[in-house]
Amino acid sequence: MENFKKKRSPFFRKKKEKEIFNFPTAVQHLIDGKNISKKEWEDENIFGSLKNGELIIRNEGNIDNTWVLSEGDLTGEDWFVVDEK
Repeated sequence: MENFKKKRSPFFRKKKEKEIFNFPTAVQHLIDGKNISKKEWEDENIFGSLKNGELIIRNEGNIDNTWVLSEGDLTGEDWFVVDEK
């Protein structure tokens, strides 16, 4: 029974919290080739990326659009990197 307590079951592992950051840090992640999203958007399928030197936002239906940044985007403190799928 002692051995059982030392091993952690994968079923009980705590989900790793995503690192949350501000927009300037989010831009650095874009430059590094990562996709970013906001907690406010409540959907990781909506994310921003940098393609051919343009900011692109991919929304519902996997459609890429030019990303027109809002004041909320620029001042937001709820950015995170979207996991690779």
